[in-house]
Amino acid sequence: MFVLDNTNPNTTPIKISEIGTNAATVLGSFVEIDSASSQNYKAYKATKATLSIDENVNLDNHTGSVISKYYRADFLNSAVTVEAGKKMSGTDATQIKQVIAQANYDGATGTSNIDVVNNGEIEFSKKGGTAIAVDYGQATNNGKITMNAANGVGENSIGLFGASSSKLTNSSTGEIYLGTKGVGIWGANKIDSSVSGWGKNIDITNAGKIEGIATKEGVFGIYADNDTTAYSTATSTINHSGTINLAQNKKSVGIYMKNGDFTSTGDISVKEGSVGVDATNSNVTVNGGTYTVGKESVGFKLTNVPSTKNFLGNSGNLSITDEGSVAYLLSNSNLESGVNFTDNLTLTSTKAYTYINTAGSTLKYENTKTIANDESIFINAANSNITLKSATDINSTNKKITGVYATRSTVKNEGKITLTGDNSSALYAEGSTVSNESTGKITVGKDGSGIYVKSITTPPTASASGTNHGEITIGEASVGMRAEDAAIINETTGKITSTAEKATGMSQSGGSQDITNKGIITLTGDKSIGLHSEAMTNTNHKVINTGTITVGDSSDILNPSIGIYSANGTNSTVESSEKLLPEINQQEFMPEM
Repeated sequence: MFVLDNTNPNTTPIKISEIGTNAATVLGSFVEIDSASSQNYKAYKATKATLSIDENVNLDNHTGSVISKYYRADFLNSAVTVEAGKKMSGTDATQIKQVIAQANYDGATGTSNIDVVNNGEIEFSKKGGTAIAVDYGQATNNGKITMNAANGVGENSIGLFGASSSKLTNSSTGEIYLGTKGVGIWGANKIDSSVSGWGKNIDITNAGKIEGIATKEGVFGIYADNDTTAYSTATSTINHSGTINLAQNKKSVGIYMKNGDFTSTGDISVKEGSVGVDATNSNVTVNGGTYTVGKESVGFKLTNVPSTKNFLGNSGNLSITDEGSVAYLLSNSNLESGVNFTDNLTLTSTKAYTYINTAGSTLKYENTKTIANDESIFINAANSNITLKSATDINSTNKKITGVYATRSTVKNEGKITLTGDNSSALYAEGSTVSNESTGKITVGKDGSGIYVKSITTPPTASASGTNHGEITIGEASVGMRAEDAAIINETTGKITSTAEKATGMSQSGGSQDITNKGIITLTGDKSIGLHSEAMTNTNHKVINTGTITVGDSSDILNPSIGIYSANGTNSTVESSEKLLPEINQQEFMPEM
């Protein structure tokens, strides 16, 4: 009946409870509504106004003789408040897709006049529905939002949505509960109806609670995809100090962001097959909070992070509660400790885990870390370039620990790796180039290996090599350097030592590559072998010693320590230009020819 077109935003609220009941006041004495006519007429169409939802609204009540008052007024370019203690609710029977949707007006100079606030409760189970959507405005949840729809392919239920530099806030009292494919807060650069002159930034703050409903899957706490290709100056900022709890939801993501800046002191929990923080080409700063990941999940997934972006995990806790999970997953990134990478979160785990997983990345790492779970891997590298810098100290007393597991990668150790638990390997590589540099110090316990390399012989094939310039200390029945169809060299500065029995300095089998010792191998334990080579069938294969090999005295003359052991037949020769010395009597061993 009326169009209330305000020239400027009018902050005096119109109460929804009064729509249709104050007709006489509004119409005056000159207009009368026939009482026999439908009472479902539109009372207002208001622009740049303020609406107060001061009574409960049933969004499914859009047909019949008496429809909801919410459908009897159109508010455009307006502020809306759901008052405390009031509830707006609807199911899939609701015709509207957004409970509250407000866009700014053309010519607006800021977002503040489009201020949508929920102080009450919104419960909306419409598939593909949104509780609050704003375009170049502000949306704040101080109350409770529940989005529990049976979403299908291409459908998401969204708590707060904003585009065009909208400010989206889930305050300290705000609660958002999400069902299948639910998204707590979604920020976008624009929508189809956005005015071209409006900003394209994304601004999200979560100080409250975002939680997935039990057994629901595909949940996102916060989603922000900043398209800097289309909008080169657009920024995306996420500040998280609240709680995102998706611990009951498989295949979910706590926070997804692209081309932005994320700062967190809050908590994030995810379940199986999930990611806590998924950040692409973004700055991530963690100054506190607890990040909990379940089975086969990732704490922090960092993709396409260049040297100009940062991951600064300054403080907080990272908890892994089930098997097969990764603390940090790096993909196509370039990170260096002390430059643009800090990992000072305290990690705890109840199961075996991988600390850092890299794919197509460069990582120069430096920190002190203790691996406290059997069968864990510190770094798992694929198609990557890994350097453990000189101040690195990786240590563990647990069993079956791998310092670096590399595939088709280059690995350099300049620091210290101490793995004293049984069956551990400091550097293990397939189709990779591995080196323990002059400052590198590797220590392994029983049945372990310092450097273990093997070529990949199935297509696409990749050769492997291992080089020691530093120090390798090995325990009982362990090997300093081991090669399968790969080349290994103990260089002139290299030292391989052991006081335990049945130790092997260098060992190879298969392939055609030479095995070379230019450095010092000292094995004083019983039944030890300096150089070991077997199953090498290629002509002109060589076992080369230009360094010094010292082996200890033996308790059994029939099972002695051996300087060089070659079981390769007539195609292989042993070349030793230095002495092979037993530790006690200094008797020279004759090299095998």
